[in-house]
Formats: sequence, structure tokens, C-alpha cells
Amino acid sequence: MCDKMENYKISFGKYATKSVHLMVKDKSYCEWFLKNVKNHNELKDYIINYKKYCKQIEKNKIIKLNEIKEKMNGFNFFELPNELLRKIFFMSKQMHYNDMLIKINLKYEKQLHDRLYCSNECLSCGNRTQYNYKYCYSCNKETIKSVRDKNTKKRIKYLTNQNDTKKQRELNALPLKYFESCVIPSLKKIDTECKKTILQVMNATTNIYISSIN
Repeated sequence: MCDKMENYKISFGKYATKSVHLMVKDKSYCEWFLKNVKNHNELKDYIINYKKYCKQIEKNKIIKLNEIKEKMNGFNFFELPNELLRKIFFMSKQMHYNDMLIKINLKYEKQLHDRLYCSNECLSCGNRTQYNYKYCYSCNKETIKSVRDKNTKKRIKYLTNQNDTKKQRELNALPLKYFESCVIPSLKKIDTECKKTILQVMNATTNIYISSIN
């Protein structure tokens, strides 16, 4: 019963479509529910014995995990097809890999913003300015505004394209870098009886970084 209720979704009231675990934390609502709502006997029992069932759920998970370990004893991990190996490794590290992608994008976004609006370069011609002014004296006082604005758009476009090129270069280099710095160390830690050298393992998963691009 406890395993059944673990992923139970409330179908009524304040916590409709929400997890039963969220409802249990609201003690005043649970008290009202137990006193005033008829039927839903399984849910009432689960709320009343919540702590006991949570312990049972954790115990059941440990039992299942031990059963899996026993079944996997002696299993040769590297007998799996290479395509499955690649998917397994990248699923286990996907969050870390995504974080690295986000960091690269944020880094170049900040670099572009700083280059355009927080530097001592004129936004129109690129010459040095004083006190981080947006435009140099020549562009601000001597150049026609329409011409200055046109040059500003060109410069922004040029710097944006330059920044995007550098960013794309680093993004393209990331899979191989990630493979060498994260995946290979993970492979070294795998406890297996296949007696393959790390070179053989690397060859078996040589296309792993290509999968990350697709």
C-alpha cells in the first residue's frame, strides 16, 4: 500500500493534482480533511501513518537495490553495445554537461555587454574615451547624429558577430574537453571484471563527444 501511495496525486480540493507528500506537510489542512471528508480511506490511513510508511518505502527501496546488485554481480558492463555505453555515460553526466554549456553562454553574454557598455571604447568608432563615456568627443560633438547612429549599429553588429564566433568555437571544443576531463576519469573508477585497459575503453566510446552535439 505504501509503495502505491508514494506517487499518489490528490484529485480534489486545495492540493488537487499535487503530491500527497505536499498535502501531508499542511497539518491544519490534514486535520480538516480527516474530520470532514468522507471516503478516501486509503489516503486517510496514509496520512495518519505517514512516518511509518515513509520508513517502509525507504526500506523497500534498499531491498530492491540489493536485489539489483545481486543480479548484476559479475555482469560485464562493457559487453553492452557502444551506443548504449555512450547514452549511459551521458545520461549520468547530463546535468553537469548542461551546466558547463550555460556557463559558457553566460560568460560570452557578459563579455559582450561589458565590451559594449562598460568599456572605455567609443560605441561608434572604437576609439578610446575618457571616464567610460559612451562616445568619444569627435563622435559626440563633431559627427552628425544619423551617421554616428549608423556607425554604432555597424559596430554593435561587428562585436556581436565576433563574440558569437568565439563562443561557438568554445562550445564546439567542449565535448572533447568534457570527454577527457569528466568521462575518462569516470571510466577509470568503474569496477569491472572485464580486464580491459583504459585505452580499449576509450576506443569503445570514441564517438561519445559526437553524441553530445546531436
